[in-house]
Amino acid sequence: HISAKFPRIAWAGQTDFTAEIWVNNSVDSIESSRVLIQLLDINGNTCYESIYDDLNFAPNTTTSVTEIQVSLDNIASDVFFLNIWLASGETLSHNRYSITQGTNLRPLLEVPQTQLSINRQQSDNFDHLTITNVGEHAALFIWLEDAHSVQSNNYVYWEDNHFCLMPQETRHITGIWEDTPIDNRMIQVQAWNTEQWSEI
Repeated sequence: HISAKFPRIAWAGQTDFTAEIWVNNSVDSIESSRVLIQLLDINGNTCYESIYDDLNFAPNTTTSVTEIQVSLDNIASDVFFLNIWLASGETLSHNRYSITQGTNLRPLLEVPQTQLSINRQQSDNFDHLTITNVGEHAALFIWLEDAHSVQSNNYVYWEDNHFCLMPQETRHITGIWEDTPIDNRMIQVQAWNTEQWSEI
């Protein structure tokens, strides 16, 4: 698991954004891995990027990778994102943090609207969604929900939920249904800055 430690989410009055990057490894040794660190603005533009290659992580350890310090003058938008990846041949862990340059989190509620494109494929107990942000601004906190009444016996477990997508970014999400036939599955998808729920 790759994660970041930083002192605040709202950075008004500060000159630099700082964060510590950590990797927690509770499995076998990870060798020759890569850590990618990015700061992105609300339009998906890269404001900062650094890459660390040939990193090794012993099992059952927590390791400090680095500490970054980036001038906030380099970030044009009030809302920005810290993206961190750990990979060794394939992505092992990814984390994305939403951050503001305001005095609080209000700028997250003022992000311009965007639009989602959703493709759905179904099988016996699964729903496979391909969700793309086709707009010009980040889609904030996309939420997938079972559209049945809370009193119904239908239930779906999503492998991921409540995530942000950069412009033109795609995420593949699988839902696992419990005792719900294909013709009785109803799903709603919405982000903070989309007009309304998309029911599929």
